[in-house]
Amino acid sequence: MHHASSNHVLLFLYFHFILISSLILPTTFCYAQLVPEWLVTGKSQFTGQETATGIAACEGGFYLTGGRIQNDFVLQVSDDKGLNWQRTMTLKQNGWGEIQAPLHRPFAEVYINSVSRPTPAMCFAYGSGTLESGGVRLPFLLRSNDSGHTWTSVPLADSARGIVLSCLAMKDAMHGIRTGGYVDQDHSVLYRTSDGGDTWETIDIPFVDYKTNWIAYAKDGTLFATQMISNTLYRSTDNGDTWEQRGEMPGGRTPSFSSAHVGWLAYGVATGQADTQRDVIAKTTDGGSSWQIVHDSLQHPPFGLTAVSCANERHVIAVGRIGKLLHSNDGGLSWETAPRPFYLYDPALAEVTHADSGSAVAGALFHLVTWTGERTLPPPDVTYTQGPGSLQCTAHWSSVDGATEYQLELVEDMPSNSLKYEIFDEHPYEQSGWISGTSVVLDPWLKLNRDYFIRVRARSEEHTSDWCHPVKFRTSTSTGVDHTPAPESMKISLYPQPAHTEINMHVTGLAHDTAWRLRLHDVLGRIVFAMRGTSGPDGEVRHSLSTKGLPGGLLFVLFECQGAQRMVPVRVVN
Repeated sequence: MHHASSNHVLLFLYFHFILISSLILPTTFCYAQLVPEWLVTGKSQFTGQETATGIAACEGGFYLTGGRIQNDFVLQVSDDKGLNWQRTMTLKQNGWGEIQAPLHRPFAEVYINSVSRPTPAMCFAYGSGTLESGGVRLPFLLRSNDSGHTWTSVPLADSARGIVLSCLAMKDAMHGIRTGGYVDQDHSVLYRTSDGGDTWETIDIPFVDYKTNWIAYAKDGTLFATQMISNTLYRSTDNGDTWEQRGEMPGGRTPSFSSAHVGWLAYGVATGQADTQRDVIAKTTDGGSSWQIVHDSLQHPPFGLTAVSCANERHVIAVGRIGKLLHSNDGGLSWETAPRPFYLYDPALAEVTHADSGSAVAGALFHLVTWTGERTLPPPDVTYTQGPGSLQCTAHWSSVDGATEYQLELVEDMPSNSLKYEIFDEHPYEQSGWISGTSVVLDPWLKLNRDYFIRVRARSEEHTSDWCHPVKFRTSTSTGVDHTPAPESMKISLYPQPAHTEINMHVTGLAHDTAWRLRLHDVLGRIVFAMRGTSGPDGEVRHSLSTKGLPGGLLFVLFECQGAQRMVPVRVVN
């Protein structure tokens, strides 16, 4: 009897083990499908090389960022891992001779190019200004002792006259280094402080040109700097007393170092196919003397990576145009792609910074996005089909492993001249309830001769995905898909204004696969640049034009397509 009872107990435990395993395994499988979560946490007009001041952070999730919003430079702080932001200072870019607190001089033009937050309490903003339009640039340094909520100006000597890019790196609250102007055409100037910026001493660097384009401390305190023209990397292990040349970096982008030896680069490589580039991530283990490619995309996606940040030697994030977000938690052995957290008219992520291994912030053209350190479901892929009638459209989307329900949003396109327009923030829009299926008939929501965007998200019992990238469709022949557009339908936008390194162009309202011509004129009417092309299947044109070789000052972009013309001015600052 005892033996039979033991068998019954074993059989009972066996079946319970099978039952529990059947419940656990699907959950484990679903978790394998989760992806890093990024949230839109702020609106901005920041870019990486044109108008951004950058993003600074310190351990514990404390951030400082800034940039230009319309014609103002603003500074914003976050004390909760980038989830919420507070604007703490605003300066007019063109003050036209007025004294703007906390500045002590009547600058006519103001630029803030670099920020640093070495501790939660200490914040720095480094920039330059001119006393008259187009004059010699003079540096200024702003400092906050209360987590960026109030700012004071730190007096600086004019020995940095002619400063090109004002770069600042603080190792801690007391020790830091900043760029200056130039002594002559062959030598740059660096300044070093050991008292929190009150006084600065001059140190020499063996650069062969006078433009220091980037300077930063690695996580272990090693100092790195690069030249603008050759993109040559230099390293100092004694806080700037001596420098060693490490070599020219590939890709022309800014690196991120976790130590004196280990660093990362993210950049794009031209494929020779229109504007497409491969995404490349390179790693160095010898302090930048050599680089090994650890990620090279095979699909030739449009455009490339722009920036990289490492929290340590294992945790790395690379970002790029079209909202690319790549994560590695194993030192670059494997990479995963996070869903794009913003949509439509925001073509580039250009900055990313880790506070620590649990949080990061990236800057796009119009958004700040924050990595929460959590994981969520990936969004589905959405498509649509159109029946024989003008309004017979149906949205379809892919199923997501682990998701139980889906929700669809539809919004009518409202054409605008401005790329700042975030259409899903506006009304009217239609939103379905949560459904278990993977398609929705759109007929009741649609009107004739209208352009729409649709997007879908998924949810499980524990997670809700981000919205997928919107897909545009038309209920019938409308502005510029199958026929020649009327002149009033064509719109052209240029950004940034003014343009420093490149001019980004976005044209809408064209016909599908339509030939166009662009000419760039100076104020005397002379053609300084010309090109031709064909619009894409969505009736749009996006193009980035380098300002290298273009004359500075006011230029005019003339865009022509099938008899329609648009002329838009742009100011180029060399």
